[in-house]
Amino acid sequence: MRLATIKFKGEEHLAICQKSEFFRIKDLNKAFQSQWPDSMDILMKTDQLFQLNKWYGLEGKYELDKLQHLFINRKECTYAPLYRHPSKIWGIGLNYRAHAKDL
Repeated sequence: MRLATIKFKGEEHLAICQKSEFFRIKDLNKAFQSQWPDSMDILMKTDQLFQLNKWYGLEGKYELDKLQHLFINRKECTYAPLYRHPSKIWGIGLNYRAHAKDL
């Protein structure tokens, strides 16, 4: 499962990226009567990321394919920061020793 925060019609939304489109968590909640948080920070703080990923892997990706009318094309939105107020800054993919001074 790939997640992104997107800016769509002036508002930021947490969305699942599927193919070249986005499916807002807000729309997922309406379609499946669920209550997933609509921001990455709340999703992580409430420890629901694992459950969302599990749902997506077991059935979500197939169920979302049936709701094409709710998908947002990448051309209709822009990326926003995934996580607004991180408690740490992560250096993913860096060799720590070689880049320690950069961090």
